[in-house]
Amino acid sequence: MRGDILFIHGWWVGGWIWSGVADQFAAAGLRTHIIDLPGPGTGSSGFDDHLSHAVRVARKIGNPILIGHSAGGLLAMKMCETLTPPACIAITPALPAGVVPRPDWLLLRFLATAMPSMLVGRSFFPRGLLPQLGIDRLSPMERETVLQRMEPISGAQVRSVLPGLVRVPPQHWSPRGSASARRRID
Repeated sequence: MRGDILFIHGWWVGGWIWSGVADQFAAAGLRTHIIDLPGPGTGSSGFDDHLSHAVRVARKIGNPILIGHSAGGLLAMKMCETLTPPACIAITPALPAGVVPRPDWLLLRFLATAMPSMLVGRSFFPRGLLPQLGIDRLSPMERETVLQRMEPISGAQVRSVLPGLVRVPPQHWSPRGSASARRRID
């Protein structure tokens, strides 16, 4: 075995979303661990609760590589303030403070869909955005399986990680292989 990897899921899904990927890493000789963040669908757990839970899990494992997607990617970056993992990979993460998203149609549609729930803290599920998130590229059987397992999250939870609200030191999020938010792009 060459090391440990901790997979961190994003919104509307649980650790189950990583099972196929984790199997591939395990077949390559790595020890894989998949976290299930507390309170999916209930809105009872916010970003700080998820952060505390994920740090505890990572410490029990030892010093794993962190791989997170969406809100899980932001969580992985934030964990680097407390932990010193061998690597942190954030796949299309929710954006930390200091990174301004470019206004595109998907972001605007998401905000239009989510805004009422975000304002009152009500749970929601962005069914209308699923095709843009890649769900439509799955086979009908896979799509149905994923849709049955996805859960709504609290609008308050979404509001808590809007760009500018979660601070992550730049050394923990400076992307490699793409334009960094700290560099001027002409």
